[in-house]
Amino acid sequence: MKFGILNDFKTTFKTQKKWLLLYYIVFITYMLFKYYVNQDLIYNTFALESFGLLINGTNILKITMFTFHIIFYIYLAVSLFFRDLKEDKCNLFLRMDNKKWYIYKIISIFLMSILLELMALLIFSIFSYLVSKKIFLYF
Repeated sequence: MKFGILNDFKTTFKTQKKWLLLYYIVFITYMLFKYYVNQDLIYNTFALESFGLLINGTNILKITMFTFHIIFYIYLAVSLFFRDLKEDKCNLFLRMDNKKWYIYKIISIFLMSILLELMALLIFSIFSYLVSKKIFLYF
């Protein structure tokens, strides 16, 4: 099971580079746009809006960010589930039963999403530190 989870991490980071890069570029762009439009950061609402967890009103940018987060994680889960089925469906269930494979895939998706959110939280923390210390590049 440990090998399977590590294999999922390795193949996801190897094959899904473009999508992961797009996820973080959209995340950073949203934070920069939100900061330059508002200029006053209320940390709690800014963090929740950046992660797509808070939708106040009918702001199209917040709804788009929320939808982008949902679609990205659905895509990640579907690609992890169907990667094994696409490659070696016949040999997969000879090694383990269906229930064990589903549990291992769900654990793998859960750990992958936690890792991606922790990386986004690290980016957000660095951004908020730079903004609070006024060590920010103005462009």
